[in-house]
Amino acid sequence: MKEEYRCSDYKNKAIPREGAREVLNHLHRNGYLVYIVTARPLFKYNLLEKTIEWLRENELYYDYIYCSQKKDFTIFEKFGHVDVVIDDNCDNINQIKSINGEDCLYINIENIDNANRECEGFRTREMKLVLNKLTQKDQGSRR
Repeated sequence: MKEEYRCSDYKNKAIPREGAREVLNHLHRNGYLVYIVTARPLFKYNLLEKTIEWLRENELYYDYIYCSQKKDFTIFEKFGHVDVVIDDNCDNINQIKSINGEDCLYINIENIDNANRECEGFRTREMKLVLNKLTQKDQGSRR
């Protein structure tokens, strides 16, 4: 069933979460490199091309896309340290924090799958609150 879902065009027609474009633009304007690290099998079912097309069509800014089942190791291996992590998976947030450390803003986008899970960092469903947190972080680092 999951394979049929991935082969369908459902995700390619999905509407981005409200406020996602503003969050990505804020990161870009404030000098962050935006890395999308996904566990989706991008090299199967032509998902990489479809994902890039979807990002472009929806004007969602990014610098690089990485495909990895182990996001924590990919982040450590590729970047050493990151300043902001936004993820909808609590396990990813917790594992990344264990390697990346405290000096980072961790934001968990709540969804049905993780509503009752313990998760490090700030939790919300609303991207405007993510934007508020990022603005606070950026203002704090300029002082």
